[in-house]
Amino acid sequence: MAWREEDHGLSGGLRNPGLVTPLLDLALHMQAGHLTPEEYLERIQKAQGRFQRLRGRLAESILAGTNLEAYREGLMEALDDTFNLLQYGMEELQVYRIGENRAPLRMGRLLLEKGEQEYLALLEILQKDDTPGCERERTTDLWSQLTYEATRAEQGEITPEEFVETLAWGEWALRAHMDGTFRDFQRALGSLRDAPSQPHDAQQKVLVSLHRLREFLGLSV
Repeated sequence: MAWREEDHGLSGGLRNPGLVTPLLDLALHMQAGHLTPEEYLERIQKAQGRFQRLRGRLAESILAGTNLEAYREGLMEALDDTFNLLQYGMEELQVYRIGENRAPLRMGRLLLEKGEQEYLALLEILQKDDTPGCERERTTDLWSQLTYEATRAEQGEITPEEFVETLAWGEWALRAHMDGTFRDFQRALGSLRDAPSQPHDAQQKVLVSLHRLREFLGLSV
């Protein structure tokens, strides 16, 4: 099937927007005259700074893990690979000029999407509670963190770009945690299937998972 920009994110159609779609949309804004070429490059440079802060946040999580000694080197290498892909993607976008070959946009899209996939995979590893020697990332009270940043954005204490970064981080963290919650429920169903006469064990697995989710979100339900 032929590749079309509207199918693959240059018009905002990525399945998981995160930070990638806004970057790819910059070219469309420039073509429509909403951004000058100088502003286009400036936005990409600002995004590079945001990605570096995200990299630092995840690196701190890896380095702070007390049970990650056997895995830390591999995780840090994966982190480097992830953000190298994102950096290469942004460098491709910087090459593009209106009216010239659109190959840099296509290559940038591929690299950025792959980088986002790798980021999600790495975050999921840190969120798993069944990986030997790997503790969960200590993200708690996520909703309060996001609403606090929303207040800061409203008061002008952080830039709109920084707020977008925070929301994207929250989306990534939530997606990884919800994947873990789904696995917990699958294990609970497996226990119930294997021992229907002892539903207590399955119920405990569900309750523990819900408690973790409540702590993670910081919401009482």
